[in-house]
Amino acid sequence: MGTKTIRVRDDVYEELKAHKRPDESFSDLIERLTDRTGGFEEGFGAVSDVDFERGLDELDGLSVENHRT
Repeated sequence: MGTKTIRVRDDVYEELKAHKRPDESFSDLIERLTDRTGGFEEGFGAVSDVDFERGLDELDGLSVENHRT
């Protein structure tokens, strides 16, 4: 596997450096930051069968009960 040299502004370098873990290279960091597997988007649709209106109604009922005590 080859390597490439890229230029980044000093502020971008500092930002990357701040996110870099002690045991990881900049290549590892960039790979971790750009990895699309296991990301938040895999959760879309996971709660598609949830009745949000009913949940909101239940929450409203809880808040009213809590204020009464």
